[in-house]
Amino acid sequence: MTTGYRDGTTTPDVRIAALEQRVAQLERQQERRDRQTADRRMWLSYYGFSAFMAIGIAVIVYLAASLD
Repeated sequence: MTTGYRDGTTTPDVRIAALEQRVAQLERQQERRDRQTADRRMWLSYYGFSAFMAIGIAVIVYLAASLD
């Protein structure tokens, strides 16, 4: 029996509670995967930018050395 209100005063349906727990668990897993993907993307861009800067500095040093 339900009243139409969430967490009402009637006896809760065990299946609905189990389903809500499962949905919450899946949402936490999805958030964790999203965070891991964002972290991976951040570090890949950081490494790419660092490599680009290192190459740029090496080119500048090479050109400065060739001015003699």
